[in-house]
Amino acid sequence: GKTIVTTNLAVALARERLRVLLFDADLGLANAHLLLGVHPSGDIASVVGGERSMAEIVVEGPEGVRLVPGGSGMSELAELKDWQLRRMAVQLRELERDTDVILIDLSAGISPQVMRFLANAHEVIVVTTPDVTALLDAYATIKCMAKDRGAFRVHLVINRARNEQESSLAFEKLATVVAKHLPQVGIDRFAEIPQNWYVQN
Repeated sequence: GKTIVTTNLAVALARERLRVLLFDADLGLANAHLLLGVHPSGDIASVVGGERSMAEIVVEGPEGVRLVPGGSGMSELAELKDWQLRRMAVQLRELERDTDVILIDLSAGISPQVMRFLANAHEVIVVTTPDVTALLDAYATIKCMAKDRGAFRVHLVINRARNEQESSLAFEKLATVVAKHLPQVGIDRFAEIPQNWYVQN
């Protein structure tokens, strides 16, 4: 549910008259463009390859949200070299000049590429579900971040909760483990999204 959260948050912020840029950094399996209903003429693969600039592939979506489309079905984008990531960072910085908020939608997991993005984020939102396996994955991600960032704060979104009690219990489980093993990490309950059978993640 990360992309559903990120795209909806982008639109909500744009409705508050903020200039929002969404970077779909699930680089090999990108799909934010589908949820925003836009049809990019290019994607991040052409930026990595040096054929186009990031500014040239930006496409405008609902409420004026600007999207940097990731690539889809290209495994090589999931393991970029440091110099390629630096090239993207430089171009992203240029887009920052006329942007109030940059949202970066990352892939799941704790790959070195994902951790590099997380290490430089001003704010981190972790999306999970009440399932035990999902909570364990969320904890593993937070634990890996703690090695790189030291003291920091995580905003937790509980997705697909069947009721308020299930959401609260999931948060308490994760918060208790974080407090016990990662005392330098703060965690707050940012939002909960109820289960909706019409929306499958």
